[in-house]
Formats: sequence, structure tokens, C-alpha cells
Amino acid sequence: MKIYKLALMMTLALSPILATDKGKMGAYEELLTDVNRVILETELTPQLSKEILSGKHPYLAIESRAGTDLPIKYFLNGGFFSVKFEPNLSIKIEKNCYIRILSNKKAFLSFDLKSWDKPNLKLLDTQIGLSADKSHIVIQTSENPDYKLD
Repeated sequence: MKIYKLALMMTLALSPILATDKGKMGAYEELLTDVNRVILETELTPQLSKEILSGKHPYLAIESRAGTDLPIKYFLNGGFFSVKFEPNLSIKIEKNCYIRILSNKKAFLSFDLKSWDKPNLKLLDTQIGLSADKSHIVIQTSENPDYKLD
């Protein structure tokens, strides 16, 4: 069951639906309606995770509390290359936040359950380089100070 919870969180963290420009929320009437249910990511079941990802619960918000540490196993095989993070990748939630997926399967992020914004990869600043001893590639991502969620 924990795998489904982590799969949902990874989908929300890495999915291309999150990597679009902000500011296009006007057409999403569901965002104008208040959330009627909030659950912790630890309360997700496999069935509820599937329903949320398919857009069946647009008025439900998933709460991620600061300090939550999510261990991740992530595998990608795209034919050209593959990626494997196992067993030492984890995502730590640094700030309380809420995630909502609308019926059109678009994800939105809030810090107060009132203002919803489409997460944007411009929020992150990524640098790629070599380690000091040149034995491995280092990818470092941090919050972009020039980009703020509304």
C-alpha cells in the first residue's frame, strides 16, 4: 500500500502535467469551489490514489506536512537510457502544502487551501556538473529565488 502512496507523490512531483506555465487557472471552475475534504498522503489507499489521479475527486486536497520524509524507489526505462534511484532517494517535505487534481487531470498546489496555482518547473533552479574528483555527475536542484507561487 505504501508503494501506491509513493507512486502518487512521485507522479505529482515528476509528471509533465506539473511542468506547464502558470496563470491559466481561470478556465478551471473547480478551483473556484472550496475543498470539501483534506487527507494526509499517509491516508491514501491504492484505490483512492487511482481515483485521484484520474480526476474523480477534484474537491479533495492531499496534505503534505513539513518534515514528512518519503522514501522513493524510482525506475525509468525510456529505451534510450534508464534511471534507477534505489534505495537511497527520499523526498522531504519542507513546507506544509496541499495538492489537488481536477477532473481534467491537471494538478494544482496551495499553501493555504484558498489560493491554487499550477506548479511550474521554473520554481526550481537546476545545475549539472562533475564532482570534485570527477568520478560522477552531480545534479543539484534548489528553489529558484526569482520565481514565487502566487
